[in-house]
Amino acid sequence: MFDGVYLYRMREIVEIIIASGLVCLASMLFVTSFTSMGLFTFGEPLFFISCLLLGPYSSAFIGGVGFSLASFLLGYPHYMLASLMIKSAAGFVVSTLSKRIKNRFVDITSSLILAILFGLVGAFKFSGEIYFGYTTAFFLGERVLEHNGLWAQKVYLPDVAWFLMSLALISAIILSEYKGVSGNKWFGASLLSGCILIVLSYLLYEVFIMPTVFNVTVDAISNVSVNAGQSILAATIAMVVGKLIRLSETIY
Repeated sequence: MFDGVYLYRMREIVEIIIASGLVCLASMLFVTSFTSMGLFTFGEPLFFISCLLLGPYSSAFIGGVGFSLASFLLGYPHYMLASLMIKSAAGFVVSTLSKRIKNRFVDITSSLILAILFGLVGAFKFSGEIYFGYTTAFFLGERVLEHNGLWAQKVYLPDVAWFLMSLALISAIILSEYKGVSGNKWFGASLLSGCILIVLSYLLYEVFIMPTVFNVTVDAISNVSVNAGQSILAATIAMVVGKLIRLSETIY
């Protein structure tokens, strides 16, 4: 029995360490639009997916450690404290709410709101000419473009593509509710709560903490749309993945 518990704990620790590393590494992969100032890193959806799969404390560790390490490696040490505090709190909240929210009306309504916001954010922030890429040089921060520290490939994505994806997701949510699909939980409420927590917390951090503690000032108001857009896209991706995992569990 002791060996079984020990092996379970060891496996859990290994999973947390791997997930933290993946979140950090995936934060080096990005999608951006220079015209609309949209920014999305692939660490965000991995983080939200971890929150749906793992417990609150594991999710808090993954968010805090994974994003703090990414902030350090990317050259933004003044954001390490924010990553540690905010992403830890978000991980705990999202994971906890994803297990506790049972009201189907709240879940479906929140999921529909998230699906609608997904289409709007995509159309207005990530349509037209966008760039997929990754960071090739570390510790450069805002100087990364000056030192050619990024590799990116330009692609064109029309805004109608985002509206079609949003419409397809909305239809899937409504249809699954109408049909009474087994395991019908979309996790929208918990993920939307995480988005709100992240956006508001970063706003407060950039307005009050960064200027006083690190003597660094940024356009915190403009960053609200950046953080909101990234969180909404990531949460929607995690919502779909979480739903697929839930369906696979009911099938098998």
